[in-house]
Amino acid sequence: MSMKNGHLEKTPDNHRAIIQEIFGLRNALTHAHEKHDVSSSLLVSLEPGMGTTTVSIALALGLCWDRKTRVTIVDANFQRPTLHEAFNLPIEEGLREFLAGENGICHVMKKTGVPNLRVVSCGDPALNPEIQYERFPLAMEELKTVSDFILIDSAAISTNPQAYFWSSYFDCITLVVEANKVENSQLNETLNQFKHAQAKILGVVMNREKNLKDNSWHGFLK
Repeated sequence: MSMKNGHLEKTPDNHRAIIQEIFGLRNALTHAHEKHDVSSSLLVSLEPGMGTTTVSIALALGLCWDRKTRVTIVDANFQRPTLHEAFNLPIEEGLREFLAGENGICHVMKKTGVPNLRVVSCGDPALNPEIQYERFPLAMEELKTVSDFILIDSAAISTNPQAYFWSSYFDCITLVVEANKVENSQLNETLNQFKHAQAKILGVVMNREKNLKDNSWHGFLK
């Protein structure tokens, strides 16, 4: 699964598995929302280029498919922000501006061509020195007043180990893994690190997998 010109592309040999993965994850998140009042999920990969942004968009589209559910995607990938490009939106006036204390988070939300889907772009890269990460919880509080689900597209753990610390700001974690690129021992270590940070794991998405494997799973774990 990949992005091109703002649209999701699915290759013939893997689109069925990917659709199953995304809809399974959507169902798990919806169930967690109903049973545990879960509404925000941090999507993160182990290494760059594993498709976190594409999975975030696919999950958002699945959630707002009914045209009633309000979904916001936040680009928190300060190293490689691309969410704005997928929707042909400006990168400025986004998360960085909010974290720098310049704007309320709802004031930097941008409309997309999809009903009930909003985007908060990464923001002006020049503001990096002024970022106040402790404002993340405030962003979640504000976004929950106008969104049913909030998906945070984060940088890979290898380039952003702060993701373990950030995990406490969000209701759950979704880990994106490129198939056949990560050893089980590395995956288990990452999951244990998040659990040690008292994060709740929603699921693991095996991206670019031709067939679903026994170790592909999604479900809300305390």
